[in-house]
Amino acid sequence: MQNVRYDGVLVACKAAEFRWPTFNAILKARFGPYEGPSIDITQARADFLKLSVTTAQRMLRFWLVRGLAKSDT
Repeated sequence: MQNVRYDGVLVACKAAEFRWPTFNAILKARFGPYEGPSIDITQARADFLKLSVTTAQRMLRFWLVRGLAKSDT
């Protein structure tokens, strides 16, 4: 959530089965207006629609396991 990119938020939202309007609202809250160079809303929408729920859930599980493995070392 603290990254300057939206990828992590996208995966979490898709894994939770949020729809585009919800993800869009979260992007606006996180990154502010889209009028600057910080985020390309057209690309964000395309990425969101392209990512499947199953793949997002798999990625989220991988990140969680990886995080646990790092904390054990």
